[in-house]
Amino acid sequence: MKTTAQSTQQHTQQHALKARHLRRTLLAGVALAGLGLAAVQAWASDMPAAPPSASAGIVRERIDGHAFQTGGIGSDQVRAMQRRDGAYDLHLSFSEGSHNDYVTGLKVRVENPAGHPVFAYNDAGPLTDIRLPAGSYRVIADYHGVERSGLVQVKPGAPADLYLHWAKDLG
Repeated sequence: MKTTAQSTQQHTQQHALKARHLRRTLLAGVALAGLGLAAVQAWASDMPAAPPSASAGIVRERIDGHAFQTGGIGSDQVRAMQRRDGAYDLHLSFSEGSHNDYVTGLKVRVENPAGHPVFAYNDAGPLTDIRLPAGSYRVIADYHGVERSGLVQVKPGAPADLYLHWAKDLG
């Protein structure tokens, strides 16, 4: 027959054995979780980056008190800009060549009738929208040293559109 001391000692040994087993199991689980995380990170690093949002690459700023947006590279950007084009009074589009390919990197200047600049931006995209007060303006766009210009009349509630085109591929 077992004595109380033997029973307690056996119970303590069993408890210690279970605790050791539990610690080993937990350590193995932590190690496996770490390996799993490393594997997931390695797998994720091989995945292509998530596509940028439609607004990525669209510049929306304010210059000399005039809000503007410029961009339009790809159909997602075009749609994103069109959703907000009601906030702008002047819509500009720039293209070149026989296929009317959009062009970027333009220097754009808007002048009042006296020839004073009211807006200038040196890295415009193929679509540029500007908020301007009602009035007459001359728009000058420079693409690789070749200027194109046009006159626009901005009226309240009636945005003006100007399309400037370069006949040959300059880029």
